[in-house]
Amino acid sequence: MDRLDNRRISYMLLAQLTEKALTPEMARVARLEVGPEETAESLGKNFTYYFRGVYRGNFGLPAYESVWRRSKWEQISYPALMEVRNFLSKCGIRATAKDQPDFISTEFGVMAWLIAKQEDTGDPRYVQWQREWLSDHMLKWIPDFCRHLKESCPSTAYQSLAEYIVALLDEEKEEEVK
Repeated sequence: MDRLDNRRISYMLLAQLTEKALTPEMARVARLEVGPEETAESLGKNFTYYFRGVYRGNFGLPAYESVWRRSKWEQISYPALMEVRNFLSKCGIRATAKDQPDFISTEFGVMAWLIAKQEDTGDPRYVQWQREWLSDHMLKWIPDFCRHLKESCPSTAYQSLAEYIVALLDEEKEEEVK
């Protein structure tokens, strides 16, 4: 398996692991550290609060680019959301009104798709679009979100996931420089 395959698979895995609440079994299969007190219920509550932004009337900072790139006076950054939608359109990805194109799992899925298209077509635009997606979108907010997750979330599994994400993005950033 070459580096491109590894990258695509890593992003596909992250898209899956951040799409919905982890279970202890999923976390173990993904080789994430799981605390002895973690249950499907506790992981579900943490996912709802830290990734979707609400749990029993308490509001967190959910895993959406438009939330993490907003000014302190905004609830969300509409320009950031429009940048995501415009980028997806440029790459030929259609997002409907009900889609959440700036949710973390979607952003990982977009990167996996761009890598797969590069593999399938050899078109150099997909390499450039990966660089743009990484620098103009993912690196602008996901490391901050992961730092927040690691510092605030009581779940060992989600802290472990945050560490994995940051390590992957750091590696991607290093490779881009070369």
